[in-house]
Amino acid sequence: MTAKVITARPDMEVALAAGLMGREQIRRLPVMENGRLCGMVSLGDLAMQDETSIDAGDALTEISNNLSSRDGRL
Repeated sequence: MTAKVITARPDMEVALAAGLMGREQIRRLPVMENGRLCGMVSLGDLAMQDETSIDAGDALTEISNNLSSRDGRL
């Protein structure tokens, strides 16, 4: 578990969400509005959209590369 939860806003651009997921090494991104959960975005959701499929693929590659470089350590 992580102490700081990374979240998005409903008005966040999809490309920014994909970039955030890649940078932060996360596969799912809670969407919060007025302090309440209003949705959840996954890399799979982003991969389904033509305009963001490359961003989602890049984010997934970055996450996978980081995980494989840990030599099985969490």
